[in-house]
Amino acid sequence: MLMSEVIEMVKGFVEGCEVEEIKELKKGLMEVLKIEKGEGRKEEVLRILKEEGKISIVDISKRLNISAKNVSSQLCYLKKEGIKIGTSSDGKKFIEE
Repeated sequence: MLMSEVIEMVKGFVEGCEVEEIKELKKGLMEVLKIEKGEGRKEEVLRILKEEGKISIVDISKRLNISAKNVSSQLCYLKKEGIKIGTSSDGKKFIEE
């Protein structure tokens, strides 16, 4: 099964769910994928930086549906782990080579 098919199945499932059921689904997925709270966001921020090259904190926050403050926190965690993150003259973040 393709990833896109799985995503469409989950979207279809979620459309008919109550908020509590969606929270339970998220919790179950995090357990299956062995993702700790916050770990998923940090990895998502890193993935977006790799994909986009340069991107603003606001644009990352919109893509992940989290606050800009949360994105900034995730960037700090990544820096503490040794990822070199730079800021361009127009304020966009990028991974330094």
